[in-house]
Amino acid sequence: METPVQSSRSRVPLLAACVVGATAFALYLPALRGEFVFDDPVYVRSNPYIQSLSVDTVRWALTESHHGNWHPITWMSHALDVALFGENPVGHHVVSLLVHAVNSALLLLLLARMTGRVWPAAFVAAVFAMHPLQVESVAWISERKTLLCTMFSLLCLLAYVAYARRPGPARYALVFVSLLAALMSKQMAVTIPCLLLLLDYWPLHRFSLRAVLEKVPLLLLSVAASWMAWNTQQTGRAVTPLSIIGLDLRVANIVLSLSRYVGKLIVPVRLSPLYPYPGMEAPPWPAGITLTCTVLVLGMCVLAFVLVRRAPWLFVGWFWFVGMLVPVLGIVQIGRQAMADRFMYLPAVGLLIVLVGCADVLLGRRRWVGPSPSEPVDQPFASESTVEAFAPGRSGPPSAAPAILALLLLAGCCVLTVRQIGVWHDNETFWRHVLALAPGSPTARFGLAGTLIRKSAGDEQDACFTEARSLLEDAIALEKDQYQHIKMRIHLAELLSRKRLYEEAIPHLEFLVEKAPQEAAYRGLLAFNQEQAAPLAVADAERNRLQESARANYLWALGMRAPTETMADIHGHYAAFLSRAGLIDEGIAEYRRAIGLYPTQKLYLALIATLERTGRQAEAGEARRQMEFRFPGASAASPASP
Repeated sequence: METPVQSSRSRVPLLAACVVGATAFALYLPALRGEFVFDDPVYVRSNPYIQSLSVDTVRWALTESHHGNWHPITWMSHALDVALFGENPVGHHVVSLLVHAVNSALLLLLLARMTGRVWPAAFVAAVFAMHPLQVESVAWISERKTLLCTMFSLLCLLAYVAYARRPGPARYALVFVSLLAALMSKQMAVTIPCLLLLLDYWPLHRFSLRAVLEKVPLLLLSVAASWMAWNTQQTGRAVTPLSIIGLDLRVANIVLSLSRYVGKLIVPVRLSPLYPYPGMEAPPWPAGITLTCTVLVLGMCVLAFVLVRRAPWLFVGWFWFVGMLVPVLGIVQIGRQAMADRFMYLPAVGLLIVLVGCADVLLGRRRWVGPSPSEPVDQPFASESTVEAFAPGRSGPPSAAPAILALLLLAGCCVLTVRQIGVWHDNETFWRHVLALAPGSPTARFGLAGTLIRKSAGDEQDACFTEARSLLEDAIALEKDQYQHIKMRIHLAELLSRKRLYEEAIPHLEFLVEKAPQEAAYRGLLAFNQEQAAPLAVADAERNRLQESARANYLWALGMRAPTETMADIHGHYAAFLSRAGLIDEGIAEYRRAIGLYPTQKLYLALIATLERTGRQAEAGEARRQMEFRFPGASAASPASP
């Protein structure tokens, strides 16, 4: 029967977990003011596949990838948010904050359960909850996948601790299912089976051949998830080829990023949503720094092995950190970043274990270590005597000086975290922060330009347009990847076209057509700009050349394959071209083809206006009735050409 003292002690971890979780939620309340930032609109708000929570949504989430990702649990989470909150970002943020709070509480319970030391576990969980490195994962709505993956990973670890204490099929099944859920949230959990082996050594002290064999089904699950991640990222064109980032740069970046992650955890300054890749979007690091980082990383690995018996927490904590980062260290480079704060969400725990262990040694406590790993593997964690030895609260609360220092460190983390949350308030704030820290990055310039393009209005001299154009031109000059270069060119061409600078847009579109001759959208836009530039030409010969070239490019584009909406747009522009050229009947026929492909109110208005100008009132009336049937409330009062 549990005594009152034991009952009180057993409640300490739970109460501490509640406090840490509530503090984490309160700290991130400023994130509720944030908008949909970066790729949130494409990923969540405008994602057509998650606009309703239905059987079809579940089927799509389980069988398809989107935006280079297959993570059905994450997609269903976002679909539920959309069903509950629609396009209001506050609700989406609230869910992310709740998951982060749960993760913080689960981490405390896990560490306290494994080591029997509540206060060190509480400190690690508090730093995890409050550190500014975590802001990216919590304040960025699209990073729900990291939060959910971590939640299921922690549940998997807790289930494994229960299994280690009293093995059984049901408990092992719970471990398996939890890992599956983590992998279905984000494939970064593929190294969890290896982490379980580390925990078998310390603090569970059950490492053996049997423990290794237990991991085989889990490893097979991770291999399948790794293949799925590779396949979907390749399909989504997210894998950067070796021709862009060579193997030498990748190996150098591994040691550099590991060293930088340690530095960012200890001194969390100059945190950015984008760290440009050295040698690609940023100058290469000096050879001396690369060599120093290599020596430090390898030296730390050697030290962890040398002290594995005397300081198992060092071995486990360091390889928790390194091992969980393996999928995102860049041997297979996904995206264009050298490193990312979000990648440290759960790996940071390993470094925190090391720091707490070092503090214990410096304070002469050495209680983080627990029983010696040399004890028989069939005894320790499963035995009731060991569980009692690890009883929560046994070591008592920390003394005053360490407690005060810990509180000061947490207070500093809170201040920096609140400041970093502000970076994620809106797109312009986000990209200006990125550009300030990475002024040579074409991606940063392209991102800020896109934000300013959406803001630009008025005449061609307005500040947003001028800055956006300058940023795009600089980004094009800096960009090395042809695919990204083409994307930037098309954005600049569309911006110039929208501002009626047709003659300036034409050279960019001719470049695009040369690089991608089978892209119907490029030819269609080139034809439109040539058509609009023709009346501005001074010489008759130039005017006629532009008109003929425009017609030829329209016909080229219409003979190609492209998405239905793109083809409808090209048909609509060609219809307007024919109508202005006096070929009214041909123009009307093109409008009807465009509407047949992808009906829009704008196309109907243009068709109605053309029919009315030629006295075909009955046909115009019929077209108006069709438009009002498809678009209730639509009016033909302000016809416009597509």
